[in-house]
Amino acid sequence: MRIGLFTDTYDPQINGVVTSIKMLKNQLERQGHEVWVVTVSHPDTMVEERVIRIPSVKAPGMGGQRFGVPISARTIVQLHSLNLDLIHSHTPFTIGVVGLHMARKRDIPVVHTYHTLYEEYVHYVPFFHGVLKQSMRKYSKGFCDRHDAIVAPSVKIKRILENYGVSAPIFIVPNGISLEEFAHFSPSKEEMATFREKFGIDEQDKVVLFVGRLAQEKRLDLLLVNFKKVLRKEPKAKLLFVGDGPQRHRLERQSHEMGIGARVMFTGFLDWPREIALVHRVSHVFVSVSDTEVHPISFIEAMASGLPIVAFDDDALDGVVIHGQNGYRFSNKLEVWRGIVSILRDEKLRQRMSEESQTKAASFSAETFAERVLRVYETAMINHAVRREPSHADTGG
Repeated sequence: MRIGLFTDTYDPQINGVVTSIKMLKNQLERQGHEVWVVTVSHPDTMVEERVIRIPSVKAPGMGGQRFGVPISARTIVQLHSLNLDLIHSHTPFTIGVVGLHMARKRDIPVVHTYHTLYEEYVHYVPFFHGVLKQSMRKYSKGFCDRHDAIVAPSVKIKRILENYGVSAPIFIVPNGISLEEFAHFSPSKEEMATFREKFGIDEQDKVVLFVGRLAQEKRLDLLLVNFKKVLRKEPKAKLLFVGDGPQRHRLERQSHEMGIGARVMFTGFLDWPREIALVHRVSHVFVSVSDTEVHPISFIEAMASGLPIVAFDDDALDGVVIHGQNGYRFSNKLEVWRGIVSILRDEKLRQRMSEESQTKAASFSAETFAERVLRVYETAMINHAVRREPSHADTGG
């Protein structure tokens, strides 16, 4: 098949959506499909094979996110010349709308993955939050219903879309990861020592790890509150924030104001996958207090590396983090510290949860992910063919 992946988010941006799209592209190509990515332009990119970039502008206040501008007639001709068999959009905004219109124009199946709980991001607009949330729900329903199939990365997203009233068929396809990059990663002692020295991590430190965007929706101020309680019980604990975002400077300032700045480290972005795998190897537990997750790839990568997970009890973690097996889930966001302390204090418990994490992560391979997506494509093709068939009334039958 010739498949088009339409997205507002792609290299050089670093986030879970980009990781998921690149992994899907790689796996589909391995199976012999011709895959094109249609995305926004970016000043830091070079010419890439089978990647078409549409002119874009930077979205103010959204940490580097870009949106496409109206495309030229030349680009439209170029897109049509690809002779795509199916379009898979990964955004409901500019590039996704282009993909939807193109699919309708060419009369080919179109699939959409609902990656993000957009209504939880309206705080980036300084006013009318309630109205914007309701508008985003209505828009999401209308956009999804114009597709032949919807991919939901978790049960949580499927339920939310159903509550929006989406009538298009929804299929749960959990995100996958490249297991070999994490589960089978074996760095040398010298490489580990160099990495520790680079980020000021001592051998005796008990590292609590967060990997992700440093943004308001991740509730990282609450993570600092929990970590201060951890330090009272485990003074050798060290918190690592891996990633960057609009909240970084405020969090750095907050950690010092709380008197824990010396035990909190901000690494910025690390190279994927090697440096991410390395930071997993020097860590003892992965933590999150976010309630806006969809099906977080960062969790699965940490699990594949053998890290127990301590997190807020979010439905997105169903089937990923099993309370008491490969980590802990807390419904009280201010009690997360208890799970962290339990794991740091009990090495046998940590080892048992580590093994459970690796076992659980094995079910989220990139290969399994791609196979599940392909089955959705097959269903979308059937659904599209059925919708094209004229009714008896249309034919006079």
